[in-house]
Amino acid sequence: MIHVKLPEYGDIKVVASRRALLICPKIADGSIPVAKIANMSASFKSTISTLESIDPSQFRNDAERFQAKEALRKLLVRMETPFERIWALSFENPPLIAGLRICVDLGLWEKWATLHKEKGQAELTLDQITAMCDKKPQKNLLRM
Repeated sequence: MIHVKLPEYGDIKVVASRRALLICPKIADGSIPVAKIANMSASFKSTISTLESIDPSQFRNDAERFQAKEALRKLLVRMETPFERIWALSFENPPLIAGLRICVDLGLWEKWATLHKEKGQAELTLDQITAMCDKKPQKNLLRM
């Protein structure tokens, strides 16, 4: 548990576990501020209720379900703070950080970023990627 003082939010308690992050005002007994939950507006409660009621069986086919999932994903991206996004990338998906670290260690990250700035997004073969590395990696370790 971490306590942080932010002028705009006051004294904040951050409770983190492997699966969840809870940020709420510091309360002596560690409980969630029920008074704040009770003071939610009716439209907010209605929005939350609508979101929680979505069920995959409501959609006629996988295409509709996929469109709804993508709309929700885009909503999540708009709703997340930069801190929450970095938290998700760092602690909910550790292999991503390991993979990025490997790209940096091989010198690939900088060269790939330069190539992207010069030519834009382009597909590369595994041979082209390994040619950009400072140290020659085993190709079978880079395959997905």
